[in-house]
Amino acid sequence: MSWYIEVLKKSLERNLCEPLRQYRKSKDIMDILLCVNNLYLEKLREQGIRPSQSYSTPQITSTLTKQLYFTPKEGDLNL
Repeated sequence: MSWYIEVLKKSLERNLCEPLRQYRKSKDIMDILLCVNNLYLEKLREQGIRPSQSYSTPQITSTLTKQLYFTPKEGDLNL
């Protein structure tokens, strides 16, 4: 599994699935993606790799005009 996908999976679990399991609203999707980028860059630095060497840094582009949150649906929570 690629580092980016690994970090994305962990971040979605922590910031999206966990709150929904506790019947709370998730973080905003842009906050989650920003967190993913930061964790990904941290992982590259741990390996001694600068993003410009052999890995590129993900770029977030959005046309959203409002914040996007995920909220639990009552009675339907099989995460």
